[in-house]
Amino acid sequence: FLQNDNKYKLENFKDRLEQFSIPISEIQKNKFVNIEEQVRFILICREKFNHIRQIVNFDYRPKNEQIEPLLRLLMRFMTASDKKGIFFSNTNNFDYIFVGMLKTFLYTSSTTRKDMFIELLKVNKSSANINTKIRNVFQFYNKFLEFVLPKYLKVLENLFNFVANEKNQNTVSFETLITLFEYGFLREHECALKDAGLPNVIIEKISDKFSGCENITQIREKFAIDSDLGNLSAFEKKIFKKYV
Repeated sequence: FLQNDNKYKLENFKDRLEQFSIPISEIQKNKFVNIEEQVRFILICREKFNHIRQIVNFDYRPKNEQIEPLLRLLMRFMTASDKKGIFFSNTNNFDYIFVGMLKTFLYTSSTTRKDMFIELLKVNKSSANINTKIRNVFQFYNKFLEFVLPKYLKVLENLFNFVANEKNQNTVSFETLITLFEYGFLREHECALKDAGLPNVIIEKISDKFSGCENITQIREKFAIDSDLGNLSAFEKKIFKKYV
């Protein structure tokens, strides 16, 4: 269901939606997002489809040159409360500190959250105070990676794909990137293990064994050939077999 204010606006937007050939169902998918911004994006996307496709079209994670344009697209849908904090230079742009931390998260080959946390502390220039820097990295993880970015990536995916289907063009999927943000893992096999239900402590112990696997099917095939789980305890092995 839509929030009350959005529900009221939707009733008043019905004629405009019909005028622009936008089904109400498409707007209802994004229940927390300003209706005017959704309509505006659809109209812009129809007009500049190829340009926007260059920003949102990537296999696993965005390329370096796609990150800032992608963030600007996501900013269109964010609420004022989403845009509060040290990571915004103003209400229209992410601060350079956030962009640097996001690039570090996406392109650094750290294999554990602890190692990644250390890398993020190095690039976080928001304060000289180590405690403040630590709090900011936690905010980067807990607010933006796990909540804000996944939420609005899904909105962007929905709206872009609506226009792509209108034009009989290929759609996009941000599921892998969303999983990466929500779970904090940097490699596809780790995301697959997390999706299967394994806790982080087990994933970190067995990650190297399944390196190179792209999905849970390949992980199961590899385990069928070699069932050695290394330094997992007997209890952890039972958990692995239960979920994988």
